[in-house]
Amino acid sequence: MPTELLLPGSSPWVLLRGALSDVDRREANAVQLLRAALLVCLSPIDVQTN
Repeated sequence: MPTELLLPGSSPWVLLRGALSDVDRREANAVQLLRAALLVCLSPIDVQTN
């Protein structure tokens, strides 16, 4: 995450920018996970009987 790369003593504006970037990345990741879950839920069930 961007905030992990900040140097100690960074200005508040740099910290804010890093925190907002973290939020954006986490939201994008959540959307990606939800889409993957939805695709799995919508895929047909393959039932094989022996």
